[in-house]
Amino acid sequence: MMCAGSVHGDDMTDAIALQFAGDIAIARLGGSPGFRESVQLVTKTIVEAREQGVAKLLIDITGLTAFDPPSLSARHSMVRDWAEAAQGRVRGAMVARPEFIDPHKFGVVAARNFGLHADVFETEAEAMEWLRELR
Repeated sequence: MMCAGSVHGDDMTDAIALQFAGDIAIARLGGSPGFRESVQLVTKTIVEAREQGVAKLLIDITGLTAFDPPSLSARHSMVRDWAEAAQGRVRGAMVARPEFIDPHKFGVVAARNFGLHADVFETEAEAMEWLRELR
């Protein structure tokens, strides 16, 4: 089932529905696609936001349940894809389960090296606060 602001990875052909809180777009992703498919779903969400002219995007992946935390090399590869999708126009905050957040935020550092201004948080409230502080 697809509802405003969320998409389940079982049918990635549907358009991504973004919900808005002021100038921040929010996507809540869920379902049980594998790791690669989940990365593609995030990429598609970033592209959708960019095409809609969104500059601040929150993606909640806590509902994606079919894979373990990614390796460092997988994090490097996925954030490179996401940086290319953002094209320097979308800044992103990701909400993930604690076990998915590297203690040194390797993915965040790698994303910034690729030109993507992004961070990762355990709660949507923290992510929203970070996005609201961006100018």
